[in-house]
Amino acid sequence: MIRNRSYVNNISSRKSMFKKKNIFEYKDISKIFVAEAYNKLAENYEDTVVSRSLFYSEHYRAIAKFLLRNVIRRLKRGSLVADLGCGTGFWSILIKKLGFEVIGLDISLRSIEKAYEKGLESFVGDIEKISLRNESFDLVIALASVINHIDSHDQFFKNVSRILKKNGYLVFDFDSAWSIDNLYEALIYKNSVHNILKRFLDFSILQRGYKILWEFGNIYIRLYTPIEIIKELRARGFEIIKIQPIHILSSIIPVRIQEKTEDNITRDIIRSLHKLDDYINRLFPIPYPLPVSYIVLARKI
Repeated sequence: MIRNRSYVNNISSRKSMFKKKNIFEYKDISKIFVAEAYNKLAENYEDTVVSRSLFYSEHYRAIAKFLLRNVIRRLKRGSLVADLGCGTGFWSILIKKLGFEVIGLDISLRSIEKAYEKGLESFVGDIEKISLRNESFDLVIALASVINHIDSHDQFFKNVSRILKKNGYLVFDFDSAWSIDNLYEALIYKNSVHNILKRFLDFSILQRGYKILWEFGNIYIRLYTPIEIIKELRARGFEIIKIQPIHILSSIIPVRIQEKTEDNITRDIIRSLHKLDDYINRLFPIPYPLPVSYIVLARKI
């Protein structure tokens, strides 16, 4: 068992925690919707999201490769990792198998129950108000677009800096407001076309992101621009080590098609484009401006 409870603030007993209807503890209605969405997805998350969808399976594969190539070698075995937005424990399991100790935090009670059933040390909590001890962690991860579910990325980075040790690492990915596919979603699918077009005309879309409806979970998510992410990381005392795009050429096929298509020819084309994305990232490792998402490695200085 992990060096656990001394690293967690204000956590009640596991038994009483599982009895709470945690969604009603949040005053922000958007957090209630997020918790409810992931309570439903938790039942078959790996099968429904990670395995069945070509888009998400590639997204998870790209993140896993990034972790193995760029992050794990920087840590000693036994290092303590905080998995923020841990869900049912997909990334916690990987990190644990690689020889690290992990504490997970998620807003969804059902997801945490699932993670705990897998033997993971995990707690219900809000990642904008992280109930973990100061300067305790060697690595913080927030993977699979966790940050897109919050509005106050500045508060998130502030709290991450608080719980990280000096020279500790942060790894997270985010869906980009500059993505052609995300702009397409914003303009055609239950979003404010007027607001998006206005942002285009005054060029503010280059500086600050916007919200779109994420159909898969039926909740609104906040898209961020690389500029606002980089600016806030630096303001919170982070050194940016690497930014890598995810879904470069593959984004020419709309994500909603990649998520749902059962056509074998279309699936083969999508797989080929994913392989090209990986090749491009290895051959020309630069932060291209228009991918669907980015993954970021930063160090607290």
